[in-house]
Amino acid sequence: APVLAAKAEDSGQKDEWNIPVYVSRKIKMGNLPNAKIDGDLTEWKNVPALTVNSAAQVFQLRNRWNGPQDGSCSMKAAVSGKNLLFAVEVSDSDYSDPGSFAWLNDGVEIHIDARKPEARAGMAGTGTGQIMLTAQAKDGPLERAFWTQQKNPQPLPPESKTAYRRSTRGYTMEISVPFALMGLEAAPAAGENIALEIVLDNFKGSGDSTYKIRMSGSGHSPFEVNTNTYSRFVI
Repeated sequence: APVLAAKAEDSGQKDEWNIPVYVSRKIKMGNLPNAKIDGDLTEWKNVPALTVNSAAQVFQLRNRWNGPQDGSCSMKAAVSGKNLLFAVEVSDSDYSDPGSFAWLNDGVEIHIDARKPEARAGMAGTGTGQIMLTAQAKDGPLERAFWTQQKNPQPLPPESKTAYRRSTRGYTMEISVPFALMGLEAAPAAGENIALEIVLDNFKGSGDSTYKIRMSGSGHSPFEVNTNTYSRFVI
């Protein structure tokens, strides 16, 4: 049965880089056919979330993480016709925008593997990629939202929609992208799943000083990670 992910669970195993492997979670996707992409997450209230809020999940510059209020996030996913929706809520006590590469700013990375479970392994090929979303100072559509495969960022398709809102705790992001972006003609069938991972990027100073926190706990390039460690969002 789908479960609400609360924090990382160490499986007791380690990968080939001696990094702990975390338990893959199953989370139920929502069905929001009339969703409005505006940054207001009220309509998502009954959709389960993947939550990243533990020191065990900080895999880069852990000494710069000052607790969940400084850097934590939750992600929900839903189907809306031929579109895949995401709602992200971030706690970040200090907004920073050094204007660098997306993965060195405040923001989130949504890693996707839409292939059949038996075909999942490394992040490469049709059906896999990352959505890079950079935080910003003003509310409205996201000004920097990209789809990338093998570190080749491209603008999201024109039919995509994004929304961003600042909050007293941090910010929220809402996004709609077509399943075609992942090489799918439509949403997977009921009971099937898509492997998803969220990474929170939090810039803390100057230079390459962005700490990263993610559910799977792996500290490698996403293109080297076995996507079977990602959480499975079930249609």
